[in-house]
Amino acid sequence: MNTANITDITLGTSSFNRFFNIEGGLVAQSNHYDINLTSSNKLLENESSRFYNYNTQQYEDIKFDVIIDSVELQTTASGLTFTKTEYHANLLSDIEPTQYRFYNGLESNLEQKISYDVLYGIAPINDVTLSLNTNYAARLLPAISTDIEGTDYIGGASVFKFTSDNTGETELKVAGKNSAVTKIFSWSKDAGSLKITLDGETRSHQFYTLPNGELGLSLTFEEEGVETNTSIYEFSEVTEKNTDITKYMGQFENYYFSFFGKEKSPDLMIGDNGRANVYHSDGVELDDFWKLEEDNSVSLIRYYDCPTAFNSDLDYDACYAQAKTDALDGEAFYIRNYKLLSVTYDGYLFQYRYRAKTSTEDWAYESIRRFKKLAE
Repeated sequence: MNTANITDITLGTSSFNRFFNIEGGLVAQSNHYDINLTSSNKLLENESSRFYNYNTQQYEDIKFDVIIDSVELQTTASGLTFTKTEYHANLLSDIEPTQYRFYNGLESNLEQKISYDVLYGIAPINDVTLSLNTNYAARLLPAISTDIEGTDYIGGASVFKFTSDNTGETELKVAGKNSAVTKIFSWSKDAGSLKITLDGETRSHQFYTLPNGELGLSLTFEEEGVETNTSIYEFSEVTEKNTDITKYMGQFENYYFSFFGKEKSPDLMIGDNGRANVYHSDGVELDDFWKLEEDNSVSLIRYYDCPTAFNSDLDYDACYAQAKTDALDGEAFYIRNYKLLSVTYDGYLFQYRYRAKTSTEDWAYESIRRFKKLAE
């Protein structure tokens, strides 16, 4: 079994970052191996994303499948091995090709995309020392359902500490909200294996040495009782406490996009005037809004979630209030929150919180994101 890490699939206003398990046999070619798929070639099925219609001046939900066209296994003279995956979005909604241009970004979303993903070697490690009452960053929960002020918190627990030899605690928060839920868990460590029991469910994690020499902690997912995917999150000590707001200012490059990709990965940009860009390209004005929260984190909301915000004097709170009102009429809005955990040279580690709200759904999760801060 091979794992294709398609790091970013963008459909309309939605971005999907997932691991995909694929099965197939290797077929030798002149300078690479083709992977002859025996598993499904659908990365995403019947996914719905929002596109702005210039004619109606409204956002519309459009459905897609995302299909693998081919997968190659390649090697380089330097010894690197990586996969090359070609894939495309297959439009399911009934829209005539002559109408594509009236939807912002639809034509480019239907073009074939290429993802290059390096296959790194990792090694399990047993010699790991854990300190009590020290905050660590990784991710403990692939899935959970906890109500926080009416929002369904569905996974994360990305900052936690061990408070005794067998207990620990983690604080669960929702992006854009200052209230939190504290969860107590029990834990045990056997060599490099870490077991966590929270809300009566036990999960096993494994420590690894990552290619850069840092420590990693696995997170195993289960679907319908079957263990499927394993992700590895960097495991590190939280060193930032009362963060200076100026550390959030500037342009941050996303480390997690494949560096072999054809297109430059979108950056995070936070300005000093309350404006930001969740997906920033050089030369583009800052249209989104940000706010400093009570816990020294920064919350961002997209300008299109409050339609009158563009070229206006609205701030984050005004945009958020309008977005919540529009959500009652069926419009969705999204909040992203970044809390700085540690800084190593130009590497910035954030606790990442995400919330999605519609008239029928309100859910959130937490994870970890690493960025490189670009020099001004």
